[in-house]
Amino acid sequence: MILTRDTPHLPLLPVFQGAEENDLTLDVFTHRSLILNPDELKPVGFGNVERLRTLGEQALSYAVTKFYFLYKPHLPAQEITTKVHEVISGPKIVEWLDAYPTLKTRLTLPPPHSPDEVLANLGEASRYFHTYIGALLYCSGPQVVDAWIFGLLSLSEGVKVEDDDSMVQDPNPLASSSSYGQAPPDYSAPPLPPATVPASNAAASGSSSIPMSLISLSFVHETATKKQASIDYAAESVGPPHSPQWTVRCLINGEECGRGTSTKQKTAKEEAARRAFIAKGWAQ
Repeated sequence: MILTRDTPHLPLLPVFQGAEENDLTLDVFTHRSLILNPDELKPVGFGNVERLRTLGEQALSYAVTKFYFLYKPHLPAQEITTKVHEVISGPKIVEWLDAYPTLKTRLTLPPPHSPDEVLANLGEASRYFHTYIGALLYCSGPQVVDAWIFGLLSLSEGVKVEDDDSMVQDPNPLASSSSYGQAPPDYSAPPLPPATVPASNAAASGSSSIPMSLISLSFVHETATKKQASIDYAAESVGPPHSPQWTVRCLINGEECGRGTSTKQKTAKEEAARRAFIAKGWAQ
């Protein structure tokens, strides 16, 4: 079965949480071509996105292997190996990204590239998906990753396989039960112009000359003042009052230039401001 955003009972998309939610969100959803020194190791926390990608690649392989190991009736070892290879190295990852459009459109890219163009490349799609999985494992643990992957594969195979550890529970307790049932909220960044170069050249576009960690809210506002640009924000939330999901849009001269999402309004506002800062080319 091919999964789409309209597939009934599509598992909710897990979200980042915890003390490093802001750093994870900023690094995972920013293409490495926009990160100054992407291979530089941070002294604390998750280190860098390349470490998250490596962690996520192994975590995905383990979750898929575990699914087919528990599949009934039991599969021969060689068939398990074949099915795992088909999932982790084939177009299944692109299919899953297409099923969660908000996951695709949150990726910030250098102009003129668009998420649809770049993530159509299997190598780029795999890197992005593995990094996302690694970040989930880092902040939420293996049960969340396994539950989400088990849910996706159960729909694809048409047979529900339960994990004795996670029991395929809701991988995103912070999201409302209707988040992906009807029309999912649009957390995407504004569309980028059509690309004029191959996706493989995405990393060759200009990179940020300012470390992402230094792009504070006050710095964004100071830069906007120097450039005589007006800056405003529009915020909205979904979900229950005790655990809302905030979406904040950053408007520069009345034009939406960046969006941020988080369980905290302040964090979402900071993310939106940083993304707008990058989208305007102020980091060059």
